[in-house]
Parts: sequence; C-alpha cells; structure tokens
Amino acid sequence: MRHMCTDETVYKYTNACKERNDQSKCASGSDSMCFWSFAHGTTGQEKRDSKACRTIPAELIDGDMKYGRKSTNNFNKGLCKYGCDDGETCNWSYLMDDADKWKGYSGMFRCKA
Repeated sequence: MRHMCTDETVYKYTNACKERNDQSKCASGSDSMCFWSFAHGTTGQEKRDSKACRTIPAELIDGDMKYGRKSTNNFNKGLCKYGCDDGETCNWSYLMDDADKWKGYSGMFRCKA
C-alpha cells in the first residue's frame, strides 16, 4: 500500500517566481508555472509562514473567469507574464465560482481578449 500526502490548504497565487527563488514546492519541468503563494485568508505572521513558490493549479489558468475593468500596463503581473496576444489587456479577474469574488483565492491578473 502506498501512502500519499495531500495538502488541502487553499492558496492565493500572486506573481511568477524568479529562477533564483526556492522552487522546491513546484512541479519539475520547463512548462511548470511557479508562482508566489500563501494560505488564503491568513494575515501577518501566518501569511509569511505559508508563503512559498508553488505550481499554480490548472483551474486558475483555464477556468471560467469574470474579468473586471481594472487593468495594468505591467504585463509581468499574474498570468500576463506568460504573454498576452495582440489586442489583449491584462485585467484583474477571478473564477466565476469563487465565493469571495474579487478578493477571493482566485483573484489575479490575467490576459483578457
């Protein structure tokens, strides 16, 4: 019988980690999107203690999103770092089923057509 450790913590993902950051909690491979994250809903020392580079879950990349008007010209933020197509903007967004909406665990900058 094989045992597997499961982390049920809901993390908030922010911006891509740099190569010099500790990425030991990220999946290996060149296509791994490694982002700074922390336990959602924490503040202060708890937030700092849980902060680490982790692989961003696929649902936060390909899920059904709600986009806001808030955009940025800094295409290094959130998922925009991985490139937006011509004519796309970098807007704040969240997963449609995120109960906390704009302030939820899924809130981040993404490319918007």
